[in-house]
Amino acid sequence: MLKKLLINLILLGIGGISYAQISTDAGITPPQDRWIFRVQYRINGTEANGLKNKSQIIPLVLGYGINSNLSILAKVSYIKNTNSSGNTIQQGFNNFYLLLKVKLIRKNTLNYSLGIAPFIASSLPINKTTFNQSVFKPELGINISYRPKYSSLDISSYYTFFYPSKSKELNSAFNIDIAYSRKVPLSSDYSQLISPVLELNYLKQFGSDKSVQRASLLFLSPGITYVNSALVFEALYQVPVNQNDDLIKDKERSRLILGIKYLF
Repeated sequence: MLKKLLINLILLGIGGISYAQISTDAGITPPQDRWIFRVQYRINGTEANGLKNKSQIIPLVLGYGINSNLSILAKVSYIKNTNSSGNTIQQGFNNFYLLLKVKLIRKNTLNYSLGIAPFIASSLPINKTTFNQSVFKPELGINISYRPKYSSLDISSYYTFFYPSKSKELNSAFNIDIAYSRKVPLSSDYSQLISPVLELNYLKQFGSDKSVQRASLLFLSPGITYVNSALVFEALYQVPVNQNDDLIKDKERSRLILGIKYLF
């Protein structure tokens, strides 16, 4: 009976690192007095007038469970932007990012778990020389997780405000990220799992200019994670399937994310 209970807890994702989302960090929820560290390597690209630009991003994320209802997350990213000739346009660290998440609902049963947690976050302009560092970006959002046996469904939705707005064309943005994964046990004690992942990532940007009201991006993103006890390896390939470029001047290209998570 005890063994069955432990197996169910593992498969339901109770433990802090088995959420499905790879492209966003809002699902990171460390248990009380535990830490989760995540590092990723991301390659983004855009194309305009036949010229291709590339961004290489290394986000460093650290989350801590303050208590059973409250967790905090800090992030900073190193970014290197290059043009089609391979010349570096910009490089350096972007804004320090801080997120606070509060558990609103948590229900655990032997057949499923359900969690709903609102969060507030913001970037902090501590270095005003690169990457629009003089702009605050407060966020209001919610994270929803539903985990029946062998599966995970995670939804993160948030609204970002740009303050003060440095562009007459852009003053806010809405994001929703939906991820579904299916757990496949690789060991009899369920300490090793492999999980195919499918994400849907949607971004809508809002402008202050009435003649240019909005832009939108939609990514379809297959991926995979491998869990070995407290260590998780993850990979995601994001394919742009729809883009309205009223505000986004460059066409988005496919994106690649490779990462590691560790619970300690």
